[in-house]
Amino acid sequence: MRSEISGTVCLTSLQNWIPDGGADNIVLVVPEDRRDENYREQTDLETSMASVNDVRNLFTNFLKGPIAVPTFDQYISTANLLTSTFSNEVYNELLQSTSYGRKFGNLFTVGTLHLSPAGPLADSFVDYLNKTMTTFDSVKITIHEDEAAALLAITTNLDERTLALVDFNSHNGHANVVTGDLDFTIRMNYTTLPRTTRVTNWIALGLDSKYERYFFSGFNTMQRTLADFVFSECAEDCPEVPSAGQVWTMPMPTNNYSQNVFYTAVGYLLGLAISMGFLYPMSRLVKVLVEEKETRMKETMLILGVKPLIHWISWVVTAMCTFFVISVFVTWTISSSFLPASNPFLIFLYIWFFCTSVVAFSFFIASFFSRAKLAAIIGPVALFASLMPRWIFYGSNRYEAEESKIYASVLPCTAFAFGADILSDYEYSERGVQWYNITEGDYNFLTCLSMMVFDTGFYFVLR
Repeated sequence: MRSEISGTVCLTSLQNWIPDGGADNIVLVVPEDRRDENYREQTDLETSMASVNDVRNLFTNFLKGPIAVPTFDQYISTANLLTSTFSNEVYNELLQSTSYGRKFGNLFTVGTLHLSPAGPLADSFVDYLNKTMTTFDSVKITIHEDEAAALLAITTNLDERTLALVDFNSHNGHANVVTGDLDFTIRMNYTTLPRTTRVTNWIALGLDSKYERYFFSGFNTMQRTLADFVFSECAEDCPEVPSAGQVWTMPMPTNNYSQNVFYTAVGYLLGLAISMGFLYPMSRLVKVLVEEKETRMKETMLILGVKPLIHWISWVVTAMCTFFVISVFVTWTISSSFLPASNPFLIFLYIWFFCTSVVAFSFFIASFFSRAKLAAIIGPVALFASLMPRWIFYGSNRYEAEESKIYASVLPCTAFAFGADILSDYEYSERGVQWYNITEGDYNFLTCLSMMVFDTGFYFVLR
């Protein structure tokens, strides 16, 4: 993420707001019983979680309304206090078994501060930290020849924790905010900051609390520290440059919105629940297809003069008519109950295309069996198994792994489950899937419909 220093601050909206206390007034006191080294050995996960919650609650008051960005000393001191309250074993447990590792970011993993490129500017920044920060000695700083060398060192030494990589770009080797010849890039581990792969969050219409990670990760603190450094460097040339201490931040406001939290709890099961309802009709279809082979009825029909293509089309039409009736009833049921906001016709297309792909998949499965009872058992199992790849992408959004999801959608239930996830997202925002939003995202609802149509043709050809 790129950050550029600017002397203009939006103070107009804050001039009448007087905070109860800013980040500069944060004081953390370590209880006496936590200063003993033996405490680190005796503490357990429950006590450590309480300590983590204490610090989390401490920050809560500063994450509402205009927020003062903590200084470098405040951030590092808080991190040292937080990590000093529990042992390495509990520390690893917190990171692996809870969401605190992502929420608190570098507060749990304060490591080396990498600077590039080597030169007067990086040296001046280190000298500035040494003179102004009391916690300077507790942070390891490494200077690299250039950004590429810094990235190579970070990626090849993964056991060493990294706070951030700051890359300076200047034309004359020293900071000069007046002429605008300095900018810098702050790079951090992607797990400590909000994902930038999602360009727009179309679903969560309200305030996304992930903006807090810019504070917990230390990104804003590092940005403030760099601003203070630049202002100190150019103070003699431009004494009117404002102090970075006057900079406050606040999240962008949102319009009125409503959300149905029901879908956050059960939305991910929607595809599983609906697809399981098709296991029985699929089993019956596979059974009758194989029974015809088992009883030699197909050969009898061919002897009587029925052409193979006409015979096959008759089975397809019969199956399609049966599943069409199913599609109508399923669409009516779910549209009038737990998918009320979505366009009913799009819901029908979604269910109908899934039915056609199930019919084609049934013909494909039936071609492998000569015993009807065995086919009736294995067929639904195969259809259910085609849902499993969907869970590989459980933690991804519609802007991630598009190509892999398309390949996985060759399995009909997987494509159907991806569509169900999109439906639950839009029902959560109480907008539903509509014609205007079926193309939102890299893997969108239209992609889901297209893949089920493709699956229909694909499995009919394979049979």
